[in-house]
Order: sequence, then C-alpha cells, then structure tokens
Amino acid sequence: MPLVREQPTSVHCGTGVNFPDLQQRIGPAGQVIGIDVSADMLALARQRVREHGWRNVTLIEAAVQDAAIGSAADAALFSFTTDVLASPSAIGNVLDYVSPAGRIAAAGFRTPARGLTPAARRLGRAYATSFDIFDRPWHHLENRLTDMRIGTHLLGVIYIATGHPREAA
Repeated sequence: MPLVREQPTSVHCGTGVNFPDLQQRIGPAGQVIGIDVSADMLALARQRVREHGWRNVTLIEAAVQDAAIGSAADAALFSFTTDVLASPSAIGNVLDYVSPAGRIAAAGFRTPARGLTPAARRLGRAYATSFDIFDRPWHHLENRLTDMRIGTHLLGVIYIATGHPREAA
C-alpha cells in the first residue's frame, strides 16, 4: 500500500496497536484520527500515545456511524472491524471524509474455502458479534470503492481489501 500522505483515520482503533506503523508512514507533520466506541480501549490508546509522545493523534470515542470526524483524511484503515464493515452507515461516515485520491484498506477474518475451523471461530469471536458476514466481510465496501483488490492470507482466514473511495454521485 502506498505511503499515507498526511492524515489517516484508524477505525475502531482499539488500543492503538496500528499507530506506530501509521506514524512511520506520515511522520510528525501528519495527523492520525482514531475512532473507537470503547472507553477502555481508548484509555489504552491514550496511554500508548503518551508513552510515545505523539502530538498528532486525535482520539474520538463514538460509534463509527456517529463519529464527528470533522476533517478530511488521506486514508482509512479498517483493521479487524467486522461489525463496522457490516454497517453501511458506519462505512459511509468514514469514507465521506476520505479524499477521492485517498486509500482505503480493510483487513480481518473471513470464512476460508473449507469453512471456519473451531480455532478460527475462537479468534474471530474477539473481533465480531456475528459470523453472518464472514463469507464476504468487505461486501459493503465494494459499493463504495473503485480499484478494489482482495487478497487472502493464512489459508484464507485473513483478508486484506484495498481501493479508493468512489466520488459521491
């Protein structure tokens, strides 16, 4: 994936585990916006931000569909956010802030060709409330992205989807 230029949005950022990689890509002049509905997860993300001395991270406590993002982004990362990807309104709220030239990446668990093994179900349960969309968790992104590419890893259990936002009609 190309380098993020200025400002990525990390959707359901959790504890901020992706922040170090995002920081390497954007540098100190860039901005990271992290969104999560969980106050506990955001408390851990804030601690990570303090420990690293990052002054360019904004954390928003809200459901993704209700988050007041407020500024344009050059990229959005949906990292193991199956429940968010099941919500067209959540996806729409994020993508409405990403420039048409921006990049979108989503990664997470999916049902491999041989079905979900008990081990994959245990792992996936930590990231989703339902397995209903595990066959194609990127389904709602397809309508909002151009140049969408999907790759699978770890025997098909993990997917990575990338693309660019479609311009609003």
